[in-house]
Amino acid sequence: MSAEKYLAVPGDAVRLRSGPYAGAAGTVVSVHPDKNYPAENSLVMVRLVNGRISSCYMSNLEKLTPAA
Repeated sequence: MSAEKYLAVPGDAVRLRSGPYAGAAGTVVSVHPDKNYPAENSLVMVRLVNGRISSCYMSNLEKLTPAA
């Protein structure tokens, strides 16, 4: 699976779209793909601004654009 198929990669700034931390921003720590599923079903670990680590599926992330 190529990296271009992923919404986010480690180091990217993202916002969670659902779950207990919906709306929280953070940084992608790691991406754990499953070769049996599409990229959007990959498990992603996100370090939130408050320091917590949260896991979610790639499809539940919104990539934040860097400030210009």
